[in-house]
Amino acid sequence: MDHDEYLKRRDELLGIRMDSFSSFDKAILSLSTGSLALSITFLEKIGAPFSHLTFVLIVLAWISFFLVILFNLASYHFARANMDRKISDLDRRYTADLKTEKPDTSPEPTFWQNRATSYCNSGAFITFCAGVLFFVLYIVNIQARNFQQIKSITQQGDEHAKEQTEHEQR
Repeated sequence: MDHDEYLKRRDELLGIRMDSFSSFDKAILSLSTGSLALSITFLEKIGAPFSHLTFVLIVLAWISFFLVILFNLASYHFARANMDRKISDLDRRYTADLKTEKPDTSPEPTFWQNRATSYCNSGAFITFCAGVLFFVLYIVNIQARNFQQIKSITQQGDEHAKEQTEHEQR
């Protein structure tokens, strides 16, 4: 593989990588905003917090989903800044190549914005997983309470029916 083939293949891989990051950003943003909306709908329609634990769990889920959105927005910002720096560096290198008539074959520099984008993506993923965990724990607690209430109502109904049957037999 010669140098031109190497550079072409490397550019292809970088393009695929950028598309992957973009897809990740879009997916995690959609999932977190959808989860936030779902949790609010769930709260309104199925189960409001009934204890300190369930209140804390739903608040932690909301905070986590909100942090995902913030991490995602920061990721977009840092990715754009990284691309701006890469374009400026490419322009500088190309201009220098024209003046010296000798191509600059050194690898492209990695800027801090690239690492910041990666950290934001990792933060978004981790806080999304935490938000899902908190929301699932909230649902489990709400449904356990609902099950206990249904069981209690059923038992009371059974006792009432038994008393009524005994009363009718007398």
